[in-house]
Amino acid sequence: MSVSTVLIAGFSGRALAASARRAGFLPLVADAFADTDTRALASACQHLPAAVREGFRYETLAPALDRLAALVSPHARVMRDGRERTIPVGEVVVDSAASSSPSQE
Repeated sequence: MSVSTVLIAGFSGRALAASARRAGFLPLVADAFADTDTRALASACQHLPAAVREGFRYETLAPALDRLAALVSPHARVMRDGRERTIPVGEVVVDSAASSSPSQE
């Protein structure tokens, strides 16, 4: 049985991360403070300190969310150029020899 993840973005995601844990989810948090409690509750945490002064800006929030999402995005092992490689599932082409699994990287 796999555990579902939830992506949280907030100035302080600690309470949401705690609620997600209690509900059986693994929280991935993008947070302006990333304090010790939040980091302990989160499966992964991206610290966005500029958000305290500037608010959330696409230029910083989107890449942080992408990095968190990549931690749980499905990947496949394929043979390319005679070597086994791990790639995002979306890059698999028809007739590729592949096996898929959640990312562990």
